[in-house]
Amino acid sequence: MPAHTFVNTAHRAYAHGVSTAAVNIQPAIIRCDHPDITAIKIWTADTQILLFSVYLLSVPLYAPNEISAEPTLTAIQNTISAARRNDLRSTSVILSGDFNRHHPMWGGNHIQPRFIEDASELITFFQEHNLQTCLPRGTATFWPLNDPGKSTTIDLTVTDQPGLLIKCHLYHENYGSDHRGTYSEWSLKPRHKPTAKARKAYERADWDKIGTEVLQRIGPWKDIKTRSALDQTVERLTEITASAVENHTPNRRPTPYSKRWFTPDLKVQQTEVNHARRRWQKSCAEYGRDHTRSVTLFQEMQQKRRA
Repeated sequence: MPAHTFVNTAHRAYAHGVSTAAVNIQPAIIRCDHPDITAIKIWTADTQILLFSVYLLSVPLYAPNEISAEPTLTAIQNTISAARRNDLRSTSVILSGDFNRHHPMWGGNHIQPRFIEDASELITFFQEHNLQTCLPRGTATFWPLNDPGKSTTIDLTVTDQPGLLIKCHLYHENYGSDHRGTYSEWSLKPRHKPTAKARKAYERADWDKIGTEVLQRIGPWKDIKTRSALDQTVERLTEITASAVENHTPNRRPTPYSKRWFTPDLKVQQTEVNHARRRWQKSCAEYGRDHTRSVTLFQEMQQKRRA
């Protein structure tokens, strides 16, 4: 499957308090209860990717407590939770937009402490969701028209799957805005999990066949007169034995419900308890729970459970 692009264009609609996004495939729009968020979903056979174009209101310089990112971040969290609840495929998250926050994580070293504090809610959200920035740290994205020569980083693209990112950089055109959009390409190729080696049921190994194969392959013993010859013989014996064990030991066939601690002895006990329970249930149906036979069968069942 080819790579796909995501161009965040949230800055074009700031005056209206909404966010927008441009993607070069046909995604599905998903519900997000906030006017400053656009949420869409792209999916493959084994994964779904949630993309959010986000706009956060800037924090007033002299009234920082009047603006909080919490409502916006809560709406994103609710959308992610609903998507994971309704789809069993693995979920990847990409957020991009104008976050209007300053922090050394993305903006470089020269950030005033007061601005760092304003980004605390955002930093907590990023940490909770393991979100990492995609643009190189310190990449300027905003050039205020009322302060020529000054630039800062407030437009971000973050994800919890940086391994899917092919490229991420500023868009080549600003369309007359004081913000620059972010262009990113993502790989949607299926991720193949390496096949895990089957575990062996060594308790069911055929040791007679293993011994016979080792003797046949090792051949007649030769006199060992040097340390080097001893090392070679031991190494060959070890390799042949390991190969024979591999050939004559069946693989385990685990189910999604299998437990390593559930031994064959426990299986026998479980079968006996089930038989005892059915005898007790049958007696209860015929004679009642308080009948002497039913009471005796119940005690037998309890003893088998505790055996």
